[in-house]
Amino acid sequence: MAELNAKLRALQRTLDMRGAELADAHRHIVGLEEKLLKLKEYRRELKLLREERRRLRKSAERRVGQVLLAPYRFPTRVAKTIWRKFKCDGRVT
Repeated sequence: MAELNAKLRALQRTLDMRGAELADAHRHIVGLEEKLLKLKEYRRELKLLREERRRLRKSAERRVGQVLLAPYRFPTRVAKTIWRKFKCDGRVT
């Protein structure tokens, strides 16, 4: 009878351990599902932002702005190129 009770207690401990492991696994799965949902939401938002950026790049306002700013951008590029060419290593002598 004592031997049977010892086996029963051992099986009960095994069952308790497996139950705890299962509960931990369920908590881990819930955490992963939450992360997955956040990732899907971020991907959806990123897709919307990319689409908005594409629309803005094709907008008439941007094209007009580029045309109006073109004369000012060219001297800036030339000045940057000249600055890089004559700049030694960044030290002031």
